[in-house]
Amino acid sequence: MPNNEKPIKITPDNTMDVFTNSDGILVFSSKDSISMDLTSIKSVGIENIVDIDKHEITPLFDSVSHYIKFRGKGEVQFSYNLNGKLLELATTDVQIVIRRNENIIFRRMPD
Repeated sequence: MPNNEKPIKITPDNTMDVFTNSDGILVFSSKDSISMDLTSIKSVGIENIVDIDKHEITPLFDSVSHYIKFRGKGEVQFSYNLNGKLLELATTDVQIVIRRNENIIFRRMPD
């Protein structure tokens, strides 16, 4: 791994399917939870804003929580503290793209 790359550790709660799709993207899926340990998150974003059906932002004491529902199917919940540390990230039926091991992009699942 080059010196500028940061490690990602992916741990399933049970079984996990891993394959490369036709676009050459490595895909991880599971019926149970999959945990990812990322050493440094600099940004979280949405690939295409027109895919969003609902976005709720809730300030909670010393943190901020987001709920995002994609058009058709797919949901994301995440929260971070006021220092920008990611506290929680949970998704259902959403593609997650991790760029340069520090940028998380959420993408609507293809039809």
